[in-house]
Amino acid sequence: MQLITQWGEAYLFLAVIALGVYHKRWMFSASFAVTGILTSVVVQVLKKAVFAPSPRPMALLTLDQTLLTTTADLPMAYAFPSGHTTAAFALFTLLALHYKRPAIQITAVVAACLVAVSRVYLMVHWLTDVMAGAVVGMTLAVLVHALAKVWVKKKAT
Repeated sequence: MQLITQWGEAYLFLAVIALGVYHKRWMFSASFAVTGILTSVVVQVLKKAVFAPSPRPMALLTLDQTLLTTTADLPMAYAFPSGHTTAAFALFTLLALHYKRPAIQITAVVAACLVAVSRVYLMVHWLTDVMAGAVVGMTLAVLVHALAKVWVKKKAT
């Protein structure tokens, strides 16, 4: 689960952006860059300004109520929404929007859902945190994708 949860971190965005740049797909890379930055900003504003300080599971549960052996590295506050889940859903939604092949789209959905499940499994988020993160991530990806299409269309005319 530790590996899966890392799919919601910035390095995967950077890898996709780098691949886009390597293949000279500038708008592709730009849409992922904008989505990644926007996702980070929106999540931090929601966590710190709107819903602060929302407790994480281990702030309310005791160790014997879980399958965990230690809580040493677990955060205790600023849970809502899940940043990893938001980033994963933004990234994988954008990939699904760029690539119309059903196999890629299904894989993207499964990967994003696995990140959400991993966040709950690892006791760092409540189900509501990851549900909100999924909605925010998908919304930002669809918005950026739509705006990029409009911009490309305007530039072509």
